[in-house]
Amino acid sequence: MEQAAAYFRRKLEQASLTYSQRLEANIQSLIDSMLTSKRNVSVSPEFSVRVTDSFNDESKSEGQFAVVSFAYIGGIFKMLRSEEHLAGKEYPLVLDAPFSKLGAENRQNVVDIMPTFAPQVILFSKDDLHGAFPADKIGHVWTIVSNDEQNVARVEEGHLWN
Repeated sequence: MEQAAAYFRRKLEQASLTYSQRLEANIQSLIDSMLTSKRNVSVSPEFSVRVTDSFNDESKSEGQFAVVSFAYIGGIFKMLRSEEHLAGKEYPLVLDAPFSKLGAENRQNVVDIMPTFAPQVILFSKDDLHGAFPADKIGHVWTIVSNDEQNVARVEEGHLWN
């Protein structure tokens, strides 16, 4: 039994190392595309992510932290598509207020790459995003319209905010 347990432990450790290296490469590629500053990514075999600048400093602004989070999500989606038994499945990406911490340039970088993450991306946002995404990347837009007291709301199709 001990030999069997050791065998499976080694297999799990090797698979974990392989997947963490692939995830690291995916995240690094996405961060290079989305962040305006250079950052280096490392992913442990336990899948914890460390992102540092050229001085090996891990501190990040809220916007940079948000971009790292997007890159982690995008890296996982990329790995899902590369696995033969998972590649044909559809995994929608649902995000609530994803751009609230991003500056204009980083936001546009994320907007440009986000449609590549998943076949369906659903965003809930207070931001005025029409014009941010190419028209061919948008299926539907819905707006929650509230009365002045904001105690009654309805959902209508289209860009209805002022």
